Amino acid sequence: MIKQLANEFMEYAEFGGGSSEWVNKTMHECLGEQYCNGFTHRFMQEAAVALIENEGSFEKALESIEGDCYTDELMKWLSSSPARVELMDDVINSKIYSSPFFNLMDCIMVAQEVDKKKVFTTLYFCLKTEQSQRECLI
Repeated sequence: MIKQLANEFMEYAEFGGGSSEWVNKTMHECLGEQYCNGFTHRFMQEAAVALIENEGSFEKALESIEGDCYTDELMKWLSSSPARVELMDDVINSKIYSSPFFNLMDCIMVAQEVDKKKVFTTLYFCLKTEQSQRECLI
């Protein structure tokens, strides 16, 4: 059912026409305080596609989420919101950044991956909530 809901989410999110109340609520939940952020919209779509491609499996879909490998995309993402600097700080202060071979671009990529996975997790749990609500109606 998660795969079906992810498909439904993609239809409404992509085309926006006559969007469903639960899709709007899910989008606002994923966006958080970053309303109208193009990257977060893209990450929601990537998360839905990951769930569709991985048959609704949380673990497999989460494993498929990665940061961009292109420097220009990473720099655009980093500069698109001051909140991204906080993510960078979190990565630098975590065990993830402990490798001596870890450079600044690796740090930005990991921070973006954390951001993507946060959006993915929020989307997944919103889909699970919608699934539970629909099952209660049956």
